[in-house]
Amino acid sequence: MLSDVQIDRYSRQLILAEVGGRGQEALLSGRTAVFGSGPTATTCALYLAAAGVGTVHVSDAAGHDAVGLNPDVHLVELGPVDRPEAIDAVLGRCDAAICAQAAPALCLAVNAVAIRHAVPLVCAATEGEIAWVAVFAGHDRRWACYRCALPDLPASSEPAADGVAAVAGGLAGTLAATAATDVLLRRAGAPVSRLTVHALCEATVRTVDLAKRPACVDCARERP
Repeated sequence: MLSDVQIDRYSRQLILAEVGGRGQEALLSGRTAVFGSGPTATTCALYLAAAGVGTVHVSDAAGHDAVGLNPDVHLVELGPVDRPEAIDAVLGRCDAAICAQAAPALCLAVNAVAIRHAVPLVCAATEGEIAWVAVFAGHDRRWACYRCALPDLPASSEPAADGVAAVAGGLAGTLAATAATDVLLRRAGAPVSRLTVHALCEATVRTVDLAKRPACVDCARERP
């Protein structure tokens, strides 16, 4: 049950039908891991903390802005994740994984472990003025995993420190945090295996449904 202090702290999202008291309790008990660096990962960690996601595994560099932001949130330093065993140790304790401007090789490694633990994976990144996000649940026979979708995903590169590319980095981080909270809230109808692409200069948004590949080496044999 939420305390009086928490009711006041989260008052603006408690009134949302998608959240409410039970949803906020789900967020407070939620556990996530943010893989990646730069403005996208930093913004993602910041908004996860602001939303009251109880445990956020994140690197010191990406999580610095979220330190001390919310006393309900436990920020756990994400150590080196250059080995599958290290990723496995983190995701074994998480309800959602997030790759925020992470290198494709790291995304593939996280994807494989996320499937093994039946943990949804949110990926978000930028390329110039383009920001994109997608949610994967490769452990489910219905949905694509990151490896399935990789040929259809936009390219990604570290956003610039200023200009519209910097805005795109912040937007991608916001989209990642929003998608992750949807996962933690277990919202019915939340988009899975759908790529959403925002083109800032063109002021357009497009969506692409991503198909599961029968021959995918990561998820083709997995079952819910």
